Amino acid sequence: MTVTDINPVELEPAEKRRFWQEQIDQQLQSKMSQAQYCDQNGLKLSQFTYWKYKNSKKAADDVTFVPVPFTGFRPSATGGTSLNLITTTGHRIEVCPGFDPATLKQLIAVLELS
Repeated sequence: MTVTDINPVELEPAEKRRFWQEQIDQQLQSKMSQAQYCDQNGLKLSQFTYWKYKNSKKAADDVTFVPVPFTGFRPSATGGTSLNLITTTGHRIEVCPGFDPATLKQLIAVLELS
């Protein structure tokens, strides 16, 4: 079965997500632009772009927090009290007063991918 034999609109939600993730992975491996890949495989570029965004957003939403032991607070370079975290992979995160939790969540997601 080829890509052109599949109508993604008719797939169940989980199958649809898998279908588009496979297309995204194959496009990245192909070294073609998104437009070229979609044209060659009979896919709509707008749908490809939508699912690429949706699947990347889903991956970011799947971030979970785990307890991280720390030795306490120490003054930061800015003069306030900050929290310093060192991950098991050696990344150091300094969280200053007034930090944005959404930004911290994004940072942790990026570090988990590296």
